[in-house]
Amino acid sequence: MHATPTARKPRGARTRTVLAALTAATALLAGLGTASAAPAQPSTLAADKVLINDEFNGSTLDTSVWSAGDSDVDQPTGWIWRYLTKQTPDGSVAHPDQVKLANGEVDLGLSANPYLDHKYRAGYISTQGKKSFLYGKVEATIKVSGGLGLWPAFWMLPADTTASDIDNSTALPEVDIFEILGTEGSKTDYMTLHNVRPEDKTGCTFTTTDLSAGYHTYGLDWQPGKMTWLVDGVARCTTTKAVPSEPMFLILNNSAGGCASWGGCIQPSTPLPSHLYVRNVKVTQPDSLMVNDPAGGVTYAGAWTYGGGRGYGDHGDDVHYTRTNGDSVSYTFNGTGVDLLTEKFSDLGTADVYVDGTLRRTVDLTSPTRQVQQTVFGVSGLAQSVHTIKVVKRSGTYLVVDAFRTRS
Repeated sequence: MHATPTARKPRGARTRTVLAALTAATALLAGLGTASAAPAQPSTLAADKVLINDEFNGSTLDTSVWSAGDSDVDQPTGWIWRYLTKQTPDGSVAHPDQVKLANGEVDLGLSANPYLDHKYRAGYISTQGKKSFLYGKVEATIKVSGGLGLWPAFWMLPADTTASDIDNSTALPEVDIFEILGTEGSKTDYMTLHNVRPEDKTGCTFTTTDLSAGYHTYGLDWQPGKMTWLVDGVARCTTTKAVPSEPMFLILNNSAGGCASWGGCIQPSTPLPSHLYVRNVKVTQPDSLMVNDPAGGVTYAGAWTYGGGRGYGDHGDDVHYTRTNGDSVSYTFNGTGVDLLTEKFSDLGTADVYVDGTLRRTVDLTSPTRQVQQTVFGVSGLAQSVHTIKVVKRSGTYLVVDAFRTRS
């Protein structure tokens, strides 16, 4: 569900500079290889744990997972109210009376029932403020209604989205798991990643027979540096460009965007009320995740260099390294624990490791022999939430970073 955005200041933009004075010969003597550009690399997922698995049994929505409409639907304060009312008055606005559970599914309706100066009211549910996640696999089994002007969607926004973001069209990045237009006969699934920079927008379309004719499972496999969209278990689109590295939440809605919108006009021939039936939503996350040093979300501050093809047995056969005391690397993750993997050798020194801004340990990385993929720091038992690990070079000729391992 997206209108053309204005530019937004990137969250946590990465800074990485190359230490020009470090020659290729010096790097080779240090066992670090020649400097080169770091390739985008997905990380390794382990066994999954279930974060959400809602089959919509019973007669009421699970409010520990979902909200229906805005918490105060009669006031123009809620962010989804602000989003949908940016459409024209012949469009729809979210209202909780359009969310109904029966027969093991949730029905998100769209009815010709005017509300707040809008011609239609629509069913909408989201996990905002209740369930957000960073990386994992999302799947939902859904049946859309067909008809001119209908615009159902399954999408994600950052967990820190505010009303101001909506007002200024800066609620980005936005991940559309699917958008389907009734004006196109419900034959095309639009799978899109809208980014802070318009030139980083990526995605695909999947065109088939009428998607409103039955239930289909729509999914997204989200890894560091890589997103893959799936329809009925088949990969239909993949991107490695500007993949989000921040927690996001889920949104499902039935909608009429209005005649001036991409969704087009509801017509007299459009069957109303329309329905978006959702049989289940499942989100799984890896119990542990190996995040390689060039992966999305790993942020370097200072004079770091990428060294690939070392041949020493590093994770991904590569590392980042710096010779400047005070340089740092940070990684923000959603989980309960994190490990730092790096090299130990005679030309390394010490580094301070912080978790959520608190110094946890100064680690000694020296060793008379080279040791790679060494877990030199680990913490567990954190609250299941978003945390940041930061490593700061303190002494020695080099600080080498190989990978992080996070736990959920």
